Amino acid sequence: TIRKLVLKRGNFDADSVTVSFDQPTGDWAAGLTRPTVDFYLYDIRENQKLRQTQPMWELEQNHNGTVTKRRKPVRIDLHYMITAWATEPEDEHRLLSRTLMALFRFPELPEDLLPDSLQHQAAPISIMVAQYEELKSPTDVWNVLDNEMRPGIALTVTLAIDPYVPTVTPL
Repeated sequence: TIRKLVLKRGNFDADSVTVSFDQPTGDWAAGLTRPTVDFYLYDIRENQKLRQTQPMWELEQNHNGTVTKRRKPVRIDLHYMITAWATEPEDEHRLLSRTLMALFRFPELPEDLLPDSLQHQAAPISIMVAQYEELKSPTDVWNVLDNEMRPGIALTVTLAIDPYVPTVTPL
């Protein structure tokens, strides 16, 4: 979905720009053959600010005299570091700029781009771009990746996952 959003809404030519989700190691970067925007997923955490504490259960009365109990889904933050890769720094800056513009236009992932598996989320899938409190120490990430530090944009995607099985009980 992110790839579709950036390519379509950033007006990139899919034949000339690659949108990747690879770990940007030195070996990976050495193998690139065309301009690339990389979305490296470096962290996954529960969004505790959106944690539902009261009520924890949703109750739905059924026609047959039973009640279906469902726990509220867990909201998860996916943290990406966006980088651009090209032969010239100016081209990298243009890639980052167009990517930023495309992402800033959408505070939520557009429903028309979502696959079936993400169509029925408990809440819209929000995206936050270039937030100051995210990616506080990019040097830590780059040191682990065995690559030189580059400009990076923080992207946080928040979605709901439902690890719970609903239960049906008598009313």
